[in-house]
Amino acid sequence: MLNKKDIQNIVEATTKANKETFVTKDDLKIIKDGIGNIKESLNSFATKDDFKDLKLSLISAMEKVFPTEVKMDKRFDKVEESFSDLQTSVDAYAKQSNDYFQEMVVSNNSYHRLEGWIHQVAEKVGVELRY
Repeated sequence: MLNKKDIQNIVEATTKANKETFVTKDDLKIIKDGIGNIKESLNSFATKDDFKDLKLSLISAMEKVFPTEVKMDKRFDKVEESFSDLQTSVDAYAKQSNDYFQEMVVSNNSYHRLEGWIHQVAEKVGVELRY
C-alpha cells in the first residue's frame, strides 16, 4: 500500500517530468517574445514596394542624367540654329571680303592706267620722272 510520502514522491516526480517535457507559461512567453523579435527583424528587410520605389527613383535620376530622345532632339535643333546663324555670319563676312578684293582689283587697274597716262604725258612734254 502507498503511503502519503510515496504519493508525494510520485507527484513530485511527475511534476518534474512534466516541466521537462511539456511547455510551461514561462516557456510560451519566451517563445512569444522571440517571435516578436523575429517580426521586428523582418520589418528591416526590403519589400516589393520598397523595390518599386527604388526603381522609380532610379528612373527619375537617370532621366535627369541621361537625356531622352526628345531632349536630344531639342538640343540638336538648338545646335543647328546656332550653326545656321554662324554660317550666315561667315557668308556675310565672305561677301564683304569678296567685294573688297574686287574693289582693290579695279582700283589697282585704275592706278596702273593712270600711271601709264602720266608716263605718256611726261614723255610728250619731255619731263623725266624720278621715283
